[in-house]
Amino acid sequence: MKKLVAVLALGGWVFGAFGADPITWHVARETGDDVAAAADPTGATPFQSIQAAVNKASSGDTILVGPGVYDNVTGTDTKNSTNRVWITGKTLTIRSTAGAAKTHIVGRWATGEATTNGCGAAQIRCVCVNSDSLGTVIEGFTLRDGATRLDRTATGSLNEDIPQLGGGLAVYSFKKEVYLVDCVISNCTACWGGAMRGGTGVRCLITRNTAYSSVGGARQANLYSCV
Repeated sequence: MKKLVAVLALGGWVFGAFGADPITWHVARETGDDVAAAADPTGATPFQSIQAAVNKASSGDTILVGPGVYDNVTGTDTKNSTNRVWITGKTLTIRSTAGAAKTHIVGRWATGEATTNGCGAAQIRCVCVNSDSLGTVIEGFTLRDGATRLDRTATGSLNEDIPQLGGGLAVYSFKKEVYLVDCVISNCTACWGGAMRGGTGVRCLITRNTAYSSVGGARQANLYSCV
């Protein structure tokens, strides 16, 4: 099925097909199946991991996530940092069905190697979003225990330093048009911006986050009605 889009051009309406209708994908931590769900174009079969659903979804789609602890699959961003959820090339709505108290995206602090304050090569950040995915909404999750790396790239520019930024959420180029709504960010760590770097928080609780260099909470981010 294609969406019928009307475009006003030269004083008249021109109609044409523009992309597929949005699909709602489902994720169920205990009962989902990433392989079976990826083969089902309807979205009826639930995935087990959020990342697998993100990989399958197209821009404009919604991903509904059931309760559970999501710590089972990772995505690698363009700076080779490991994230529990990595979004690029698409604008998505990712929404929990049971709220932040029952739906956790869990990263990992680095241990057992050269590490400072949990930052190191074995880290896993909770969520990272590329600057080509602005408009993405992430609603009703606890992001916890995420961490970043210590290494700085050769250029030293802010965007090149993304591996070290935002243990809970990092947005490339520190864009604000990625929205965390009714979320909790807890026990995350980074070199800068322990909870988040970039993005916009709406009605979020940001608590018990730390930073090796500066700003344990949110840095270069917008916060509205947050604690």
